[in-house]
Amino acid sequence: MFNGVTNIPNMVAFNFLKPWSWTSNYGNQIQFNYQDMDVPPQIAYMAQNAMNPAFWANYNLMTSMQPILPFTLNDFTNQQAINNSYQQGYQLGERLKLQSTLQTVSGNLNSVKQSVNSLLQRENLPADKKRELEEINKKIEKLEEKLQKIASEAQVNDPTKTKEQLEAILGEILELTNKATEIAKSLPDEEPDATDATAPTDATEPTAATGATGATEPTGATDATEPTEATDAALSDEEATEKYQLNQVCLMLDKAIDGPGTDYDGEQGMKTVLEAFVTPDNVVELWEHWDKTYGQQGAYKDDEDGFIETLMDECEFGQKEEIATILINALELRALQKGIDVDAELTAARRAAKSNWLGWSDSDDIQKTLKALYEKVK
Repeated sequence: MFNGVTNIPNMVAFNFLKPWSWTSNYGNQIQFNYQDMDVPPQIAYMAQNAMNPAFWANYNLMTSMQPILPFTLNDFTNQQAINNSYQQGYQLGERLKLQSTLQTVSGNLNSVKQSVNSLLQRENLPADKKRELEEINKKIEKLEEKLQKIASEAQVNDPTKTKEQLEAILGEILELTNKATEIAKSLPDEEPDATDATAPTDATEPTAATGATGATEPTGATDATEPTEATDAALSDEEATEKYQLNQVCLMLDKAIDGPGTDYDGEQGMKTVLEAFVTPDNVVELWEHWDKTYGQQGAYKDDEDGFIETLMDECEFGQKEEIATILINALELRALQKGIDVDAELTAARRAAKSNWLGWSDSDDIQKTLKALYEKVK
C-alpha cells in the first residue's frame, strides 16, 4: 500500500494491475492499494470491498462458495490493455492537476478582488483612481464568470484546452494585480489624518491657559486634564470597531475548526471567512490578535508557529495552497503599501504553498516561509 504522499505509484502500472489495485481514503489521505497477483481476481475483488457492508449484503453466497477457476495473465496482457491502462493513468493525473490549478486561479482572483475593494473603501480616494479601480472590478467580474464556465466544463473538455484557458486567466489576473499595485503605491498615506485629528486639541491649550486667570485657573486646569486621561484610556470609535471585527473573525474561525472535523468552505467555513474578511489592512492585526487570544487557549497553544500552523493543521491537500494564498496575497499588498521589500520571502512562501499534481504541499515549509513573510511585514 502506498500512502499517496511520500510514495506515489506509477499510475500506468497501477491501473494496469486492476483488479489487484484500488484506491481508498482513510483519515482524509489517499491510499494506493495493491495485492499479490498470485491471488485470484475474485479474491482481490472481495478484498477491495472488505469494509463495504452493502457489497456483502448483495453478494451471492452460493456463488462465492464455488471453486474459483485458474486465472492466467496471458489472456489479460495485450497491447490494447496496456494502452488503456496508460490512458487511464494519464487522464487521472491531468484531472488532478487541473483541479489544483482551478483552485489556485480562484484563490488568486478572490485575493485581487479583496485588495481592490479594500482600496475602494479608503477615504478621500481621488476620483480618477476610483474610476480605475471600478474598471478593474468589472474585469474581475468577467473573469469570475469565465472561470465558472471553465470549471463546469472541465470534466468534458480536453484537459490541454482547459489548461490553456486557465493559463490565459492567470495572465489577466497578473495584469490586474500589477495595476492595482500601481494605484496603491500612488495613493497618499492615510496616517496624516490621525495627526490632523489631534491638532485641534493642541490648538485649544493656549486658549485655555490665556482664559484661565485668577481663581479660575486651577478649575480650568483640572477640568482639562480629567477628560484627557479618560480619553487616553478608552478606544476611539474606529479602534473599537476594528477590534470588534477582529474578535468576530477569530470567533468564526474557532467555530469552523474547533472539535472533530473542519467546516472548510461552508457558509461560515474557514476558507469562506478568510476570503470574506482578510484584507491587506488587517492581515497582520488578525494574525497578532489570534496569537494573543485563541492562540493561547486549549490545543491551539501547542501550535509553535501560531496562526498559520493552526490553519494548516485543518487543511487537506490542495486546501493548504488555497489558505496560504489568501494570506500571501494580503501580506504582499500590505508590504507594497508600506514600501517593504519582501521579494525573497514572497517567492519562498509561494513556492512552499504550491501543491504538486496530487494536490499535496508541505505544511512545515508553508508555516516557516509564511511566518518569515509575516515577521518582515509587521
